[in-house]
Amino acid sequence: MMCKLVVEAYPAMLARHLGHVGYKNDALQKQTERQLQTRRSMLEDILSGELETRYGLIVKAPRRLADDPTGDQLDALICAIQAAWAWTMKAQRYGAPESADALEGWIADPALNCAEPPA
Repeated sequence: MMCKLVVEAYPAMLARHLGHVGYKNDALQKQTERQLQTRRSMLEDILSGELETRYGLIVKAPRRLADDPTGDQLDALICAIQAAWAWTMKAQRYGAPESADALEGWIADPALNCAEPPA
């Protein structure tokens, strides 16, 4: 029997961890300079190595990702970070806590999971 696995990412989880909220807006008329500065700051935090302790990863990405006012490009990077972390945890149920309902699922993030990051 083939087993399929889906990893669920939640960009707002990492954004909140970094202390950043309100970094994007889909509506053109609601996009602000402050949001741009927040995206740039968040990306700098990500690229600075701040995530290495939490996720066990060093992230490299172009700084222009922060220039997308919808935040979609930055969200895609964050989803990739959460998916990469889950992959590093493949021997530990992809980071899912023992109590996770396999039919309900879970968000791939060390803050929500009991498993320790790989050494």
